[in-house]
Amino acid sequence: MTSANILFIDTTNEIAKVCLLKDNRIVESVENSIQNKHAQFLHPAIDLICKNNNLSPKSLHCIAVVAGPGSYTGIKVGLAAAKGICFALEIPLILINSLELLAFTGFRLKQFAALAYIFPMIDARRDEVFYACYDTTFNIIIEHQNGILNNDLVPLSLRNNPIIFIGSGVLKINQLFLDTKHQIIFDNYNDEDIFNIVMEKFTKNEFSNLIDSKPFYLKEVYFR
Repeated sequence: MTSANILFIDTTNEIAKVCLLKDNRIVESVENSIQNKHAQFLHPAIDLICKNNNLSPKSLHCIAVVAGPGSYTGIKVGLAAAKGICFALEIPLILINSLELLAFTGFRLKQFAALAYIFPMIDARRDEVFYACYDTTFNIIIEHQNGILNNDLVPLSLRNNPIIFIGSGVLKINQLFLDTKHQIIFDNYNDEDIFNIVMEKFTKNEFSNLIDSKPFYLKEVYFR
């Protein structure tokens, strides 16, 4: 596996996270649990994590950032910082979809049958969730989208197989999909999931154009 110094940034949900991937592992992670302080947290966290590991920012090979779906403000904070660093250092950018990252978590758990589906879900406020569906070979069955959480969200054609519902959106499921063959897991990704998805995209050169790259909002922004 290719060795690289990669900075991972996620400010899209309640807990912000900055990680350093170095020597084919995550050597340090820093978190912030105060959501309205993610912007103030981010750059000091990046400086701290580089200092703790005797790493100059110029030694970074790539920035990976979660670009949504999630908190609109958080998405903008993380993506702006990631783009700025990449422009300044002339290094590539990796955009990560939070639903895909959650699906990696479902695969890590491996608590499913061979013909199961993984259904990552993120709370989108009101009665909505961001969601997608993958099979156990990581093919997308339902594209990333947002929708109202009701009985029509999961097609009948999928319900005969076990489904793993995972992510913050499962708190809205209530009694809709409770079944012995299905699993509802309020969980989030961990460092193993971050490492796996970042290194997969890095080794495949799945980089985003710095000028044209856009966040994964999945629905319109509502202003009050």
